[in-house]
Amino acid sequence: MTASAAAEWVAVVNPRSGGRTKPDAFMRRLHSAVARVLVSEGPGHIEGLVRSCSDAAGILVAGGDGTLFEVLQACDRSRQKIVLLPAGRGNSLAKDLGIGGSADARSCIEDGVDVTIDLLAVTLRHADGSVWTGVSASNLAIGYPADVAREATRWRRLRGASYAAAALTASPGTLHLKLRCDDEPEEPIRLTGLVISNSRYVGPFMAFPTSTLWDGVFHTIEMRAGRLRQALHNVSSLTRLGFYEPGVRRNVRRVAANLEEAGLLKIDGEIRTGVLGIDVRLEPAAVTFRVPAAPRA
Repeated sequence: MTASAAAEWVAVVNPRSGGRTKPDAFMRRLHSAVARVLVSEGPGHIEGLVRSCSDAAGILVAGGDGTLFEVLQACDRSRQKIVLLPAGRGNSLAKDLGIGGSADARSCIEDGVDVTIDLLAVTLRHADGSVWTGVSASNLAIGYPADVAREATRWRRLRGASYAAAALTASPGTLHLKLRCDDEPEEPIRLTGLVISNSRYVGPFMAFPTSTLWDGVFHTIEMRAGRLRQALHNVSSLTRLGFYEPGVRRNVRRVAANLEEAGLLKIDGEIRTGVLGIDVRLEPAAVTFRVPAAPRA
């Protein structure tokens, strides 16, 4: 790719994520890499920024999972490519794509490799009657893992360790729901949590070590663990040793869950409340990321 091609890209920046030690130098590098740098002023602002650059060939996303989530809702996923510069606490998708915080924006745009990944097409039904539709690149969760994600915001100052701290303080409860996977009959079930994931990672936890972002399926864990068993599973995932698994795992292409009581849901880097129903289906080969090229031998 030539340098002129980089001028067809824009950057969308969330200044509230990352805690970069030299933010001014980082912004200067962005301005040297793309035609325009658009800075989010708060939640909900990113969608308008992305729609304002519909003519761009690609979008450089500088932020965390939540920033990428907002960009994916508004960009032209059939045409616009994405470069990700991770600056959040979880960075699930960046880990899967092999992108570190030190990735260089310009070299990635000009010399990177294109990788097309699956997405999750999501419909959420809320207790107030509203319905939300969109996509997820990483994962959704209800029950205990959603509680951990919410609790992690209180430990934000710990950065990546905030999820581990939250996992120690959150307590598993019981969810009553009806669950349907692919073409199987709907089944009443009691769980402590449900994870629906396109990624290997749920925050810092490597929950699905054999998963890839382009394998044509997504993955679930039906969690049935109390506090002690859940603590063992957390250690197993954080250390990546995989020595303990208390849940039921499935590889699927569609999942529907209907809760008896409205509850909390984590979707990528966002928290939603009052969720009664979840419908997730695979959207294969749905968006292209440009990732750093492997170093030459």
